[in-house]
Amino acid sequence: MSSGPPCCKAVAARRLWKTAVDVLAALLLSGAALALAAESEPIEYQDSVDIESLLKSAEPDDAVQGSGHFADASSAADVRAGLRLYKSQCSSCHGRQLQGQSLWQAQDAYAGMRAPPHDETGHTWQHSDEDLFRKVFTGQMNASSEATVSAPGHERHAFGTILGDEGILQILAYIKARWPLGIRIAQSTLNPQFQGMPSDGTSVAWTFPPTCLSSK
Repeated sequence: MSSGPPCCKAVAARRLWKTAVDVLAALLLSGAALALAAESEPIEYQDSVDIESLLKSAEPDDAVQGSGHFADASSAADVRAGLRLYKSQCSSCHGRQLQGQSLWQAQDAYAGMRAPPHDETGHTWQHSDEDLFRKVFTGQMNASSEATVSAPGHERHAFGTILGDEGILQILAYIKARWPLGIRIAQSTLNPQFQGMPSDGTSVAWTFPPTCLSSK
């Protein structure tokens, strides 16, 4: 039995061909985008990452352990102290559950003034411990930040004199301890010698977050 007149068959064939071409074009474009991302990113996060090699590379190194600032999320004492400090110094803006303020990404007259989340929905985990420490200490996350601590609008974001080095690292340890395993693994790769790489990365099921290739 015929499925329809020749004209209908021709229309259906053209639609099928157009769909096939669109799908092929989409696949080619996505492949090109992934290739470009791989070239521009220092680390390409994929499901095929050899976590065993990462953990081996993350073994303590005396020269590295003594450099920069590192928040130890595996230290129960630091995490407990960080929780207390976070509640008193950070939760009023960044939320008791690290959820941040509503519309924190909105590009309006208040852009950049709303407190971002520190959980996996934000971009805190896309920065190294050293960068996060500098941000909390000075209010800025760049090399010239110390010169802008007293600049208008930045005083309220600089907590160096309030918390001190130890307090800042304890808060960061608490924040990191709240992240899902995949987030902690991804963030640790930004630290020297992958400091902070969870020891159970090879024994517990986890996935990288979908935004691993994003940059903030």
